[in-house]
Amino acid sequence: MASQRVTSQPPQGHSFAANAAFNVLYKVLNVIFPLISSVYLARVLLPAGVGAVSYAQNVASYLVLVACLGIPMYGVREIAKRRDSQRDTDTCFSEIIAINFCSTTVALLAYAIVVALFFTSDLPLYLVCGLPILFNYISIDWFYQGREDYVYIAVRSIIVKGLSVLAILLFVHGPQDYVLSAFLTVMGTCGNYLFNIVRARRHVHLTLHGLHLRQHLRPIFVLVACSAGAQLYNYVDVLMLGAMDTPEVVGWYSNAMKAVMVVFTLCTAISEVFLPRISYLFETDREKVSDLVTLGMQIVFYFAAPIVMGTVAVAHNLVIVMFGEPFAPAAFTMQLLAPIMIFKGLGDIVSYQVIIGARQEGKLVGPYFCATALNVALNLFLIPLWSLNGAAVASVLTECFVNMLLLRHSLRLVRPRVDVRFVAGTVLSALVMWAAVMAVGTLVHNVFLGLVLDVVVAVAIYAICGVLGRNPILQMIFGILKRRLSLS
Repeated sequence: MASQRVTSQPPQGHSFAANAAFNVLYKVLNVIFPLISSVYLARVLLPAGVGAVSYAQNVASYLVLVACLGIPMYGVREIAKRRDSQRDTDTCFSEIIAINFCSTTVALLAYAIVVALFFTSDLPLYLVCGLPILFNYISIDWFYQGREDYVYIAVRSIIVKGLSVLAILLFVHGPQDYVLSAFLTVMGTCGNYLFNIVRARRHVHLTLHGLHLRQHLRPIFVLVACSAGAQLYNYVDVLMLGAMDTPEVVGWYSNAMKAVMVVFTLCTAISEVFLPRISYLFETDREKVSDLVTLGMQIVFYFAAPIVMGTVAVAHNLVIVMFGEPFAPAAFTMQLLAPIMIFKGLGDIVSYQVIIGARQEGKLVGPYFCATALNVALNLFLIPLWSLNGAAVASVLTECFVNMLLLRHSLRLVRPRVDVRFVAGTVLSALVMWAAVMAVGTLVHNVFLGLVLDVVVAVAIYAICGVLGRNPILQMIFGILKRRLSLS
């Protein structure tokens, strides 16, 4: 049967800008909803309970990595490349699903052994935190991302995560409910997979004929090595902090990192939309890749720069309002972690997405494992000196290091333009905003009111500076809104 031709545009007919907007919404909700629950749970479970759950989730995350086997990133790229042919899409989807089944089974067995050997003292918690491994059998977000179907992903996530947060607020009432809180948090993610499977029948069909699994194994194993390296250097700080300090300290650090990750999620939401398009352009029109990466850099920097400065300015009030007085030691840690937003955001779009899109994922392995070694060494030295603040410094230095290594290679593939005027204008606007927020902080002493005024003033001042400086990203946003309003 001849391959059925389909449109090379996103199947749902959504523009690139619309996909970016909906993916930003999806990623924001992926953090905002858990952040809402974290604010509540911080007061209910207290630092010790938060630390215990965070540590168990961290342990399980390494076996989730084995289950995923690099497929979430690999699947996006391969589906994006084959979206012009329904038959090729069906075959590729079936091959990846078969590999995913095997890896998930191995991960489940491995997690069972780890829990039986080391964590029987808190068995219910570790069983609950292991549920994402089980649900990985039906995890196919990569399929919808490859099709650039971000509208569906966003709407689905709103429903599931909203129900998860509501359940936490209704049923978790004290420190004794820490296992229940972990279960409801897990379902806020895994519940999405049930929707995915039901809907996938409309767009793709499993087949057992003509499958060639071996062609996928090498790039998948390369990607899992990359993911392992990234996972190790991103999360080893929590493991080492938990081994070298108290659950309370782990709770402080985990919540500081959660708050910072809100912004990082915005950055990755933007960059993830670029991956299927970059993968497609590397196959069809490589000259446009540099322009796309340049645009991504500017968008990420425009949003990340002011939020880094804002986080530094309002960290104390933010921690008190979000998590309560018991988490006050996390404020300075949050300030130390703030620069990681820019390093991660720019690194993700300039380096990671480019290298994956160019099918050179093998170049990621070395930098990631070098970063892991550096992070372990820094944590061994800094945690005994500065506790959670030492872990924060180690994380920032490691992130800077790994992104410099990745950038060195990605510049051989693309040549993004650096607009010095744009960078200078954005930095100046962020500094003016920071000064205004600090001034508000000296005038208003109520923590909650001060934080609200800080946010209002920050947004207003930054927007005014952008308009006066004719910032191209702000002009682009206004142009999109104007076109949308004119069409409605």
